[in-house]
Amino acid sequence: MCAHGTRHQPHSHHDEPQIAPADELEAAGWRNYHLYPMAGNVQVVFYRSDAADTDVWVKILLNEREATLPLESEKAPYYRWSEVRALWRGKINEK
Repeated sequence: MCAHGTRHQPHSHHDEPQIAPADELEAAGWRNYHLYPMAGNVQVVFYRSDAADTDVWVKILLNEREATLPLESEKAPYYRWSEVRALWRGKINEK
């Protein structure tokens, strides 16, 4: 969702989701304060061995604490960026 509650228009690709205005989300029952405290934050830290490495790993921090994701990983709490991205895009596109 855009921070100012406006409807985002995709730059390209007709399959990108439309973002609802904040007032529509609230009317639909969205209560983010149940998920995150005021001033909560999510950090995504990216890792790779060198500039040419295409195998990018990420660690997720929720309020400065390591967080786990519903993904298999041989290096948890580190996850392949490609898998995290696919997970999040799937969540965004869920109907």
